[in-house]
Amino acid sequence: MAAWRSRSFHEKRREHGCRRAQVYFDPDDARRTWCIFDWDAKGYEGFLADPEIPAIARQLGIQAPPGYATAVVDLDA
Repeated sequence: MAAWRSRSFHEKRREHGCRRAQVYFDPDDARRTWCIFDWDAKGYEGFLADPEIPAIARQLGIQAPPGYATAVVDLDA
């Protein structure tokens, strides 16, 4: 199952305050997705510190820890 479709992963994100998730398919690798999550710093740190997350990630085949980026600006269309 794709990690971004997992009910347990979704519930854990929500539990830690994730407000939104967007999933993009990698145009160069059909088996790879990019997920953008909308979290505040406290919720994100809580998610990473949750002792259940590593087991869920392994079960889902997540191969690397998440990266972190701060948005520079949020623009209207």
